[in-house]
Amino acid sequence: MNSPNGRELKHSYRDIIPVFLMDFKKDFDCKDVEETLRSIFKKEQVDAIFKSPAIYQPYLLFWLLREQPPDVVQRFVEDDINRINYDYLMSAIRDESRNPSSSTESYISERDLLYNDNQKFSKYNVPRIEPYLELQKALLELRPSRNVAVEGVLGAGKQWLVLDVCSSFAVQRKMDFKIFWLNVRDCRSPENQLQLLQSFLHQIAPSLRINFDQSVAVHIERVKAELRHILKDKPFKNCLLVLRNVQNKETWKAFNLGCKILLTTRHKSVVDYLSPATTTHVNLRDALTPSETESLFAKYMPTVPHESLKQLSNVQTTNPLLLSFIAESIRDGICTLDNWKNINFTKLTTIIQKSLKELDPSDKELFEKLFIFPRSAHIPIKLLGLVWSVADPMTVVNRFYKYSLVRKHTDQTITLSSIYSELNLRVPNEAALSQKIVDSYDIPRLFNQCNDTTLSQLDCYFFGHIGHHLSKVSDKTKRVNLFRMIFLDFRFLEQKIRNDTTPWNARGSILHTLHVIKSYREEIVDNESHYRELVSALLVFLTKAEEKLISSEFTSLLRIALMSEEGPVFNEALRQVQRFPDFVWFTEHGRFHQHREIINLGQDEVRHAIYLDNDYCLMALGSKELLLTDVSLTGDKTYLLSDEADPSDIIEMRVFNKQMQLLTLHKNGSLKLWSLRDLLPRRQLSDWGNCPTVRPPRGDQEPKHSKPHRSEQFVNNAINRFVGSKCISSFYLDENVRTRDYSIQLHVAFDDGDICILNWDDKDRKFIKSQTPILPTKQTDIRYFSKILNRFYVVWSKKCNLTFWNLQNASDVTEKQFELEKSKALAMETYFERLDDGVQYTIMMIIYERSVWRLKFKHTDYCNHLTDTLQVELLPLSETIPATVTCGKLSADGRYLILGTLEGIVVYDLKFPYGLLRSNVSERIVCLDVYDLHDPILKYIVLCGAKGKHFLHIHTLRSTDTDAITWMHHVDESDDQLKDRNTKGRAHLEPNVYLRPLLEMCDDGTLYAVDSRARIHQIQAIMGQSAGRRQSIANWTTIPTPHMESGKHITALCAGQEGTIYAGYNNGLIINISDNKMLPNEEIKDSVDYLKEINSQRLIASFRPGFHHNFLLVVSWG
Repeated sequence: MNSPNGRELKHSYRDIIPVFLMDFKKDFDCKDVEETLRSIFKKEQVDAIFKSPAIYQPYLLFWLLREQPPDVVQRFVEDDINRINYDYLMSAIRDESRNPSSSTESYISERDLLYNDNQKFSKYNVPRIEPYLELQKALLELRPSRNVAVEGVLGAGKQWLVLDVCSSFAVQRKMDFKIFWLNVRDCRSPENQLQLLQSFLHQIAPSLRINFDQSVAVHIERVKAELRHILKDKPFKNCLLVLRNVQNKETWKAFNLGCKILLTTRHKSVVDYLSPATTTHVNLRDALTPSETESLFAKYMPTVPHESLKQLSNVQTTNPLLLSFIAESIRDGICTLDNWKNINFTKLTTIIQKSLKELDPSDKELFEKLFIFPRSAHIPIKLLGLVWSVADPMTVVNRFYKYSLVRKHTDQTITLSSIYSELNLRVPNEAALSQKIVDSYDIPRLFNQCNDTTLSQLDCYFFGHIGHHLSKVSDKTKRVNLFRMIFLDFRFLEQKIRNDTTPWNARGSILHTLHVIKSYREEIVDNESHYRELVSALLVFLTKAEEKLISSEFTSLLRIALMSEEGPVFNEALRQVQRFPDFVWFTEHGRFHQHREIINLGQDEVRHAIYLDNDYCLMALGSKELLLTDVSLTGDKTYLLSDEADPSDIIEMRVFNKQMQLLTLHKNGSLKLWSLRDLLPRRQLSDWGNCPTVRPPRGDQEPKHSKPHRSEQFVNNAINRFVGSKCISSFYLDENVRTRDYSIQLHVAFDDGDICILNWDDKDRKFIKSQTPILPTKQTDIRYFSKILNRFYVVWSKKCNLTFWNLQNASDVTEKQFELEKSKALAMETYFERLDDGVQYTIMMIIYERSVWRLKFKHTDYCNHLTDTLQVELLPLSETIPATVTCGKLSADGRYLILGTLEGIVVYDLKFPYGLLRSNVSERIVCLDVYDLHDPILKYIVLCGAKGKHFLHIHTLRSTDTDAITWMHHVDESDDQLKDRNTKGRAHLEPNVYLRPLLEMCDDGTLYAVDSRARIHQIQAIMGQSAGRRQSIANWTTIPTPHMESGKHITALCAGQEGTIYAGYNNGLIINISDNKMLPNEEIKDSVDYLKEINSQRLIASFRPGFHHNFLLVVSWG
């Protein structure tokens, strides 16, 4: 083997370079060779390195190099390392390759021997960086008479991790290149111990013989004494003894010979025996990361394209052993990713069955009974006593725990270790055992009692998995009755929803409840049309009631159902409340119940949101992370995207390239590129339609999101090498879809006003600097800008003025200053429209805090002056905007403008500028997005997040017969179904009217509320005289108020002792509403803040002047 200069190499660079890993870790920066690596290796391989923390990168690079052909490694060393001025490393590697030291020779020899003895490991091993570094650190700190124990369940990958770490140069050198391996799996008797001790003695002293002429016990002690003596000698002082598959503490005692010991075990009795004072414990989880899973599949299927491997890595299991069998079976054509769960892996079953031979026959029988429970379920220990017919089930649990067959939890439950679920054992008396479990809950008594509206006596297992056992009950009549009793009970549904969690661990989720009801629909319905209608209505109702239920622990699903629109759900709720005669129930319903579907975010608030195709939603959270989740109610895909190295609040985000990429602009001036390509799998056809196919519940735990995905490119780096280190203040994406050659350009504005253009490289999937010169606008702090007519920039800076720039000659073509508003601009939206004159226009909407401006740019063949084509118009919305605007979004067709305000959402129809639609809930909106459904009835989905709310709300806008739109929850009075209803006295708010946070409660329980039209609503509880409490209803009436001019509204409310209602207004007026009389107020024009009646002719009023403290005034009359 020759180097380029003709000198012969004794060992290839691929053999030598692992010797220098620690030197590279200390002095080498992988970023220096990024371009070279991308020219040698696959994009995904290099991306995996640079997405990882810097401390991991040298390891990942070396692991990649050791799998390459020698000529590739030689090119990397002699061309690339040498070219970037790492001469000292290059010289050392070259010298060691020509004249290897004794340490290097020993290392290569030991490593080759280790790889040769473990062929499958050397071919399919996937390094696991975090446990690798943890174990390596423990071994480098290990000294004689100390231990390192690697513990993990069956299939966790303990053996391969140990082989991987022990084949490193650092560990080999620490052990003086003397590592001895013993598989002690069958070491269960003195004879086995003696045999293995002699094997160890033969490894370190092949010529030594000890005559066997006494008992086994004496012979063991003689061999141990000889071993201790040898291990104290200098050649073996630092050696490492590796004990694989330790089954019991007696094995460790037999080999406790005073040397360094590394052992692997899945037995808790061994782990618990070894003291932390003498042993470093490394707990290995049976979980590969998605990237590690992808690497494993790539080793089994090296010819499969990367995109397909990405899909394969989404398999819903993480156990390395199981993943290996799946990959092998897919490679051999035995199964596919879609049907592997239906395949019986014979080899895996044999391995699992072999591990169970350690159990007594009676214990094995008890263990097999665990398979009547759903996989991954948290099984209450109290139920195990019933299934096993034992008085003390904890004793049996501890025996299983000793062999790592189960996991114990602090809530007195256990779970089956995941690998054992693959046995798919059938329990012979499954129906009888399930009947025992069902009977133990005494369901009819609990559900028919009249004093418990929360079913507090039931545990989490019941809410999560009782349907699994009900489905096994053999008596059909009993089974159907119990299904209806449980799954149609609003108390049960409420507690189940509250107990379930989302994939991102937010408390409260309807997803699993919907899956379960759909899966057991036929059991509940049993061919009865009444129940079929009820189940269908219930599924719709639950999605709308989710927000009210989860946002407050003091509401109840039964109450919400009773106040829903008349129909199957209302009738069922009315039937169920009859069992609670001591409770008062409201049965009023109307538009003031704004039902909204939500995404529960747990402890996070949403900052920005984008609704994507195929019912995915992308959210920027207050935690500086991105959450991508499936909101179809049939899927469970959830991903977290974050940059732990550079966390910062996201101020803007855009998807592009057919929603396969994402750009996020951060508060610290960084612009990041993320890939969504592999996170958004195409749905199956069965996932769509009005009745989507739902996987039957397996009883698994809720799916959890994977480890956070990192950004693909830090866009600043692609520019900074040309312009220096600058912060990015804004960006504009130009996707040219009108030409045959689809192209994407990114326009980036820096904080000093410079604008730079980057081109999208679709091959490498990143942005690169274009040849276009930088445009210096000197407009500092550009917040929004847009490209117009392919020639001009429209720029808005924080100085609150608009400027126009010609891209062709880099000149400022602003002919006059456009200071449309002094307030802050919140959004700049553009779209194309062909107006009635047949001319194409580019329409730009600029949304401010109190107004909206429309700029029309006429398309012409030649534009000499931009302002010649420009029409500027203030939309006539100012009078109707209810409060300060916080955000805005334009529908894709340019027809509807949706504004978020301090008091909710406002929707404007720009075709008819006075068309107005308001949300019924007053809340501070912080983000909006609009998604066009391209449906003749259901027009748009509107996402919105509110300040202080841990939800993202999902609204739907539908069309009406008058070419307008309204909320999906809007009640149409012209509906034939409503004509026959007695709606007199019902609560009824128009879709553009909402209740204001101004309430007055009287001692008799009467509630007065004010709506946004300055009307007062009286809600009073009236007890039915003829039927007792069971017929209690709430009477809702509207009290007329004087007509006031525009802008005048009620600011204070007081209910007198004799039922007199007083209202104070924002112009200082105080009016006796009951008598329609204005009270004297000394000509005060300030807003009334507070009213309190002293007697029938005197009030105390508090006023709030514009810039002064409140003051009190006694108002008298009579």
